Amino acid sequence: MKRIYVRMLLIIGVLFAMSCSKDDVNEPSKLVLSQKVVNFDAQASEKSISVVTNEEWTAKGTDWITTKKEGNNLIVKVKANKNIVSREGVVSVKAGKLSASIKVVQAGKKGEVELSTDKLNFSNTKGKAVVKIHSNAKNWTASSDVDWLTLIPKQQKAELIVECNVNTETAERTGVITVKVGDITKIINVKQEGGLLYILPYLDFKNPTGEAIDKFEKARNSVEKDKRTGVISYETKSPLFNKILYVFEEGVYVQSAAYTVSSEVMKNNLDDFKAFLEKKGFKLVSDDGLYKNEELSVSAKIVMSKSQAAVIYTYIPEQDRAYPSFKKFPYPPYMEWGVKKEQVDSFEAKNGGTINKRTRIGGNRPDTGKPYKFDFLVFDTKSKDEGQTSMHLYLVGHENENQSGLYEVGMLMKNTELAFYKSGVGVALTKEFKEVCKKEGFEYMDIKNDFFRFINKQKKLGMMVGYANYGGDIGTVIHLIMYKV
Repeated sequence: MKRIYVRMLLIIGVLFAMSCSKDDVNEPSKLVLSQKVVNFDAQASEKSISVVTNEEWTAKGTDWITTKKEGNNLIVKVKANKNIVSREGVVSVKAGKLSASIKVVQAGKKGEVELSTDKLNFSNTKGKAVVKIHSNAKNWTASSDVDWLTLIPKQQKAELIVECNVNTETAERTGVITVKVGDITKIINVKQEGGLLYILPYLDFKNPTGEAIDKFEKARNSVEKDKRTGVISYETKSPLFNKILYVFEEGVYVQSAAYTVSSEVMKNNLDDFKAFLEKKGFKLVSDDGLYKNEELSVSAKIVMSKSQAAVIYTYIPEQDRAYPSFKKFPYPPYMEWGVKKEQVDSFEAKNGGTINKRTRIGGNRPDTGKPYKFDFLVFDTKSKDEGQTSMHLYLVGHENENQSGLYEVGMLMKNTELAFYKSGVGVALTKEFKEVCKKEGFEYMDIKNDFFRFINKQKKLGMMVGYANYGGDIGTVIHLIMYKV
């Protein structure tokens, strides 16, 4: 009986053991993670996630995410994010036939951005500027708070192109450009000069072409009104300076004039205009109202008559050296205004002058067929003066004309260095000759028909001085003309 009891116990024990093993084999696999999303700052760091499973498990990250098992914990490590844009990745966890994923989110590096400038200044014409954008971000944005600015981002070149329209209003206007990189914001303040009240002509004498001038004027909506040999004029949108005149010598731009609506308007705005000139780099250099911009080598002279006013801008290239000039002012030898032709003939005969074939007495104009109103007298001279004068020229008005009798006298002098020097854009008056003129009371006015014009208010004389090449037996000369004003 005892043996039977023992055998029954053994059988029951075996059955119980078999029952327990069967339950263990049938237990379902499980995989539980303490977190399904992990957030990191931009710095390199790590975080621990608990893994509950009844299976062997493995984990795998990406190129910037690494994993490590420590018991029932998964260590997730991330490298530093060097970009300012956040990034996401996935860690895959496998346990037997089960799998799970952990979303890894890493913040971007704090944005960095530098601008080549935080200020832009435009004239009142169409303009363009380039701002360099130095940033650790591949993508940045730019916007403007005004409609007269156009922004063209060139992210591959790390630059922002800014274009502005013409300002047709007289008031200055401002705008703001906002550049954004992540959470970082940079500001560019933009100013554009007020409309076309005070304007300058094209003053780049290093590029003295008609094409460059035309492009400049059309950019501010000026309209070409006249184009002929030596002169181009434009009608502008300025309510003060409504006309710009450009003067050329031998096809090269040498002078311009900005004409006002009236002298009265100029007088009313004179102080403000002088301040405008100074703002543009012009400084007053003489008591007679002559300004000069040293950087541009350009002078500006305000000239006013009873009805008209103008500002004359003249290119003044630097001399290459000192030049000799007249020791005695070169007045024509005979300036008896109003005398008749016979008196001029008599003076020349007494002083060795001989009549030249170029003399014209009477006759009709070839262009109109109408009779000339004056005689043109030309005399060869035997002068041995420092100017090497070769000819005297006289204009004698006919009787009953507005200008009757002698009203203009000229001289041709072969020693051109006493008044002129050659520059890159033609010829210019020497400093020495201008000083001779100043001492004699002759004030510079402007250039007209390739002649530099002066006036002596005290002596009531006008003077024109030109550098001329008449060819033939005359050659290159100083052509000096005197007349009564």
